[in-house]
Amino acid sequence: MLFLHNVIGGFAYFSMDDIFSHEIFPYMLGVGIAELAGLLIFLKITLE
Repeated sequence: MLFLHNVIGGFAYFSMDDIFSHEIFPYMLGVGIAELAGLLIFLKITLE
């Protein structure tokens, strides 16, 4: 579910780029990368 949230969130940010200013995209990308890192850590813990 968290991975699906990341995919939908990323799609929403890039499909509505005319609503958001372009200066916010690096920050949103950083948040997405941090969430992906968290998901990878959860996956590693789960598989151990």
